[in-house]
Amino acid sequence: MAMWVVPMSYGHGAMIGNAVEAPDVAEAPGINDPSKALDPNWYDARATFYGDIHGGDTQQGACGYGNLFRQGYGLATAALSTALFNDGYTCGACYEIMCTRDPQWCLPGSVKITATNFCPANYSKTTDLWCNPPQKHFDLSLAMFLKIAKYKAGVVPVRYRRIPCSKTGGVKFETKGNPYFLMVLIYNVGGAGDIKYVQVKGNKTGWITMKKNWGQNWTTITVLTGQGLSFRVTTSDGITKDFWNVMPKNWGFGQTFDGGGGGDGNDGGDDDNGSDGTNGEVDGSGCGDTVVAVINDDAAAPGTNGLDTAWYDARAAYYGDIHGGGTEQGACGYGDLNKHGYGLATAALSTALFNSGASCGACYEIMCSPNPQGCLSGSIKITATDLCPPGSAWCYLADKHFDLSLPMFTKIAEVKAKMVPVRYRRVPCAKTGGVKFEVKGNPNILTILPYNVGGAGDIIAVSAKGSKTAWIVMSRYWGQNWTTNVNLTGQSVSLRVTTSDGITKDFTDVMPANWGFGQTFDGKTNF
Repeated sequence: MAMWVVPMSYGHGAMIGNAVEAPDVAEAPGINDPSKALDPNWYDARATFYGDIHGGDTQQGACGYGNLFRQGYGLATAALSTALFNDGYTCGACYEIMCTRDPQWCLPGSVKITATNFCPANYSKTTDLWCNPPQKHFDLSLAMFLKIAKYKAGVVPVRYRRIPCSKTGGVKFETKGNPYFLMVLIYNVGGAGDIKYVQVKGNKTGWITMKKNWGQNWTTITVLTGQGLSFRVTTSDGITKDFWNVMPKNWGFGQTFDGGGGGDGNDGGDDDNGSDGTNGEVDGSGCGDTVVAVINDDAAAPGTNGLDTAWYDARAAYYGDIHGGGTEQGACGYGDLNKHGYGLATAALSTALFNSGASCGACYEIMCSPNPQGCLSGSIKITATDLCPPGSAWCYLADKHFDLSLPMFTKIAEVKAKMVPVRYRRVPCAKTGGVKFEVKGNPNILTILPYNVGGAGDIIAVSAKGSKTAWIVMSRYWGQNWTTNVNLTGQSVSLRVTTSDGITKDFTDVMPANWGFGQTFDGKTNF
């Protein structure tokens, strides 16, 4: 019987020569045709890095894991491009990666990482199409990148293969949601690592099929409070395990439970590739877990030039808890939303609205309509701070969808509605104080995160000017992080920012000559 038993314990240089002895490369399998076995073959891809040496900006992310250090993933992580992310089903998978065919920049050896985030496509770029389909790309933590390549390389060709995940302790089950909506985050999964199927069983129910909400968050609207819960988890290699009575009858939301295990790694649970004798009491995934909303597409979506204040149709759900847990960090790069002034009035946007990160910082007014059973009167105003990745139950590529923070959702709809039709429009962002500029990077690459931007809120262009240079056009790195590889240390720096409504502002000498990485500067004025 197969078991989850594991040991405890581009731009630079063409594809010239081999920096290390490289394995044979096979044609990569299609992401929609997973095999039962863990494919050990090597495949070609590219890799770069994000965040700082301490893992800043790599926390949270589209897999839903949250604090990667607390949950055991640490710095050995990567964000995957669309071609590898597989709508979040690859979250938790483990890879071995080596730099190859670029002797100028590669270092010998390999790294082993876990997939914990999504590297979103940027369709506005015509070069450096790292994470755009069909590219296979790993955005490594900086600490992992430096183990296989020199920092100045920026991006390197790599070879990768799937490997079993070696985890210490049992599989963990973190509860979220409310009495009407149970969400469980499953992490620290050994073996294949990535989950394709989850069921839950109360002590008064049969097995209930859960739905993947986003990342590795799985949901059901069956009320299970007051019951002891067991889980049946199937990983991508086809292995199924039952975790009996993981959660006692008095379990609560916001708690984490250990699936058991010990000397055998996280072999906590019974192998089960068939029925457990529950007489087929399985609640299929049919219609029970989704509120169907009819959306009338009565207007075309707004363009990116000018602030369009017309109303449009979409849908809205929520993520995170009542205190905003699960909404921090995110694909816009803002980090601590409370510290940066966004608070709980935030939302993650579907791909159709996210605009490859260009919509980060935009403000919207949203009202629930027309669903009298689930809607509440009034409207809310929110700022776009995150991406709702494709495949997260209702954030498919063509859908216009807002994943609101739970406090915002409950202002316009009943929580048990879970998802409602809404109308939305762009509104000017009302911000207190000046635009802020957070400095990241190192002497070889300067990254600026502008935030607390008023007016249109979303930025389409940034330029930097040192006291000894002319204006330098910066490139969007990810979200609202903008970069240049021009060395500006020791110079006072001015920044020129253009928002999506075409308004440009100069922030002269916003950074003094002795500025340092990790500092934040106040532009004093706003849009």
